[in-house]
Amino acid sequence: MNEHKIGIGIDLGGTAIKYGLVDSEGKAYWNSKKPSNAKSSSKEVLKNILNACEECIEKAKELGLEVESIGIGTPGLIKNRDIVLGETKNIKNWKGTAIASFISTQLKLSTYVGNDADMMGLGEFKFTEGSNKDVVVFITLGTGIGGAIFIDGKLFQGQFGLCGELGAFPLVVNDAIFAWEDKASTSALINMYKAAKSINELDVSIDGKHIISKYMEGESEAIEALGKSTDYVAMGIAGFVNVFNPKKVVIGGGISEAGEFYFDIINQKVQKYVMKECFENVKIVKAELGNKAGFIGAGVFGLESKVC
Repeated sequence: MNEHKIGIGIDLGGTAIKYGLVDSEGKAYWNSKKPSNAKSSSKEVLKNILNACEECIEKAKELGLEVESIGIGTPGLIKNRDIVLGETKNIKNWKGTAIASFISTQLKLSTYVGNDADMMGLGEFKFTEGSNKDVVVFITLGTGIGGAIFIDGKLFQGQFGLCGELGAFPLVVNDAIFAWEDKASTSALINMYKAAKSINELDVSIDGKHIISKYMEGESEAIEALGKSTDYVAMGIAGFVNVFNPKKVVIGGGISEAGEFYFDIINQKVQKYVMKECFENVKIVKAELGNKAGFIGAGVFGLESKVC
């Protein structure tokens, strides 16, 4: 039997659990997904995570691989790489859930939990060659905005492990205070478009792809909404560039699939708000791993946490 040690990576979302077998370099040996049933109960979600881990263990045996650890990415702030702090929008009664304690007790494997955006960022970071000493800001635009910061090639989580909530950064608009994600997320873009078109807010048929399509057709409401959205996105990115002076800013989430034109707009608008010296040589690029980044990053996180 090949004793190559790997980790289980779990990416928990409001709709699905993506999971797989990953080594410390971010190579995925196998992966799958299943519904998370996030709106049912915390017990049901834990059971689904456990089932995904058990499936990974069986697959590892088939492949002749030895599971060393489990890493789990979940929405929310995480205490001690285990407990969810505060409520989460996508998962019912998730506050206070000791995820790592439950899974490690059931499976007798070292288990570590991190914020889902941190895990996605770690997956992307591992995928990028020659980045071991880089400063990188990772941003994912979706229902809200997630983020991860890497300094000298390491995930930066702050003094108490709660760093990276980029979407919560305060933004003042017309003398009112908002979180950055209230104005710059894909959800915010959709709301702007609905308002411009006088569409009922409860209409779920409108998504980011629809707006991009209408933008490409030259529809005035789509052009207006995307124009406002990219202004807010650029403001936030400019602020983080001024603070961290990264080598690059990586943007993930569905809107990042819009095309090169979207990144051209963001680059142009960031220059309006950023300190020129801080932006020199900084690249704003699209995330490459798509929906695999979360479980890959979680698997790497579990392996690196066990070593520590």
